[in-house]
Amino acid sequence: MNYFIEGLQGSGKSTLSKIIHEKKRDCICISEGDYSPVELAWCAYLDERTYLEKLERYPDLRCQIEDQTVSEGNKRIICYTKIRTDDRDFYG
Repeated sequence: MNYFIEGLQGSGKSTLSKIIHEKKRDCICISEGDYSPVELAWCAYLDERTYLEKLERYPDLRCQIEDQTVSEGNKRIICYTKIRTDDRDFYG
């Protein structure tokens, strides 16, 4: 069973999620931008070649990119909003 909590910024979505998680430890809480096989918004879905090109293009971000990457077969999913950089081209 999945529950999706949506609302305006500052309306208490994260607080509610934390309360639910504290009371139901067997539940997994996934926040916006995290990897979730149910919902891949805020993630980049890349083939292996494109993924390697990104690693080469952004060597200073390589560790962050690798930490925020999940592999699915021959595809790579990067949770890019979890990567912190001032290089706005990275997000484009």
